Amino acid sequence: MLCPGLIHHKKYCSMLIIGAKGHAKEILDIIHEQNSLGELIFFDDVSKDLPPHLFDTFRIIKNETEARDYLHQNPFFILGLGDPQKRFKLCSKIEIWGGQVISVIASSSKISKYDVNLNQGINIMHNVVLSSGVSIGKGSLINAGCLIHHDVSVGEFCEISPGTILTGNVKIGNYSRIGSGTVIIPNIKVGNNVTVGAGAVVINDIKDNEIVVGVPSKVIGINP
Repeated sequence: MLCPGLIHHKKYCSMLIIGAKGHAKEILDIIHEQNSLGELIFFDDVSKDLPPHLFDTFRIIKNETEARDYLHQNPFFILGLGDPQKRFKLCSKIEIWGGQVISVIASSSKISKYDVNLNQGINIMHNVVLSSGVSIGKGSLINAGCLIHHDVSVGEFCEISPGTILTGNVKIGNYSRIGSGTVIIPNIKVGNNVTVGAGAVVINDIKDNEIVVGVPSKVIGINP
């Protein structure tokens, strides 16, 4: 199993979490469980209603200059937000600043020891199951309770929402978002920049940029 940059390595005792709201809070829980808190700081220069510290404990950086100064001393960062395009854009920007994206993987996840390829900057949340032959692309989020069966590939900067089931030989392109509770039957190909609505059952291939919903799923629109 290849997984660059796991947070439990001792050299990652200081890190920046990108985002300071919903998903970032769930990342914090995983880091806490693995006793990896160290110097943990959040970065959010978009939200206007944030306190100086998250949970009165963890400092929130709210401007780019301060974030860049921090990364100059401690380059490691974790993506703590869900939206695929935002994950990609922020990761790219912070890497230009000299940051090095690392992965966070919940201890409760079950990952096969056979032919699993986990790329850098991924989030694998609580109670995820990854079977053999699975590949997860850079920057992707596999959310809580997902079941990913044999020989599935998930592209870069995807969001696989809670409770999704990807059955054998499913292929998902880059920047796609799969809604909570979706089931994708075997051998389906999902394109790039696709959106699948929550609870869908996907029985046909999905082309790039399509938006699909329903049981069985049908195309209702096109992403920009």
